[in-house]
Amino acid sequence: MLLESQLSRPSPARDGLAALLHPLDTRPELLTTLRTFLACSLDRRQAAARLQVHPNTVDYRLRKATDLTGLDVPGRRLVTLHAALAAHDAVRRGNPGVGPSRQG
Repeated sequence: MLLESQLSRPSPARDGLAALLHPLDTRPELLTTLRTFLACSLDRRQAAARLQVHPNTVDYRLRKATDLTGLDVPGRRLVTLHAALAAHDAVRRGNPGVGPSRQG
């Protein structure tokens, strides 16, 4: 909860973490699968049951998310993935002053 609270405030770090998941913005099923997999303590069978899909579908979606983002799921960068999801959600909620930083 502390991490999510910190990442909900606008900052370059938050925007950078959120950007890691931008490739998934057009693939909501991949984001949903990531969230569910994490919520199920990395248990692909439990995630598959919750999503009502075959466990192989969970594997495929996780591989696709890894290919698109470079975040190894599951892997050593799980903390980064959790942080990126929190930052992504904060940006998507449209909090005041929130959003990708603009260079100009």
